Amino acid sequence: MAPAGRVRVDPIKRTVQRAVACGWPAHPRCRIIATDYTSGKRVVFGETGAPEADLAEAVAASCAIPGFYEPVSIKGRRYVDGGLHSLCNLDLVELGNAATISERCWQD
Repeated sequence: MAPAGRVRVDPIKRTVQRAVACGWPAHPRCRIIATDYTSGKRVVFGETGAPEADLAEAVAASCAIPGFYEPVSIKGRRYVDGGLHSLCNLDLVELGNAATISERCWQD
């Protein structure tokens, strides 16, 4: 696996906590992708069966680039950037949502 890194993710967590003090956002389709540092498996925070995490933890884990940031501990496991598993997670996008994402990206 990739080196752990030495930079703490606390500033990332604090930034997210300013927007959402604690817990998970109300939007039912909010998903945050990270990689289990030990197994290398993709974890989709917000999905049924994923470890419980608050938004700040999940975003920090998703941002934790190996070799730069320290892995983020959530419920006794360590997580890093989801890009370590895959640079593209399009398999998670439901066909019905793809048009919505596209429309929002290209609106003036």
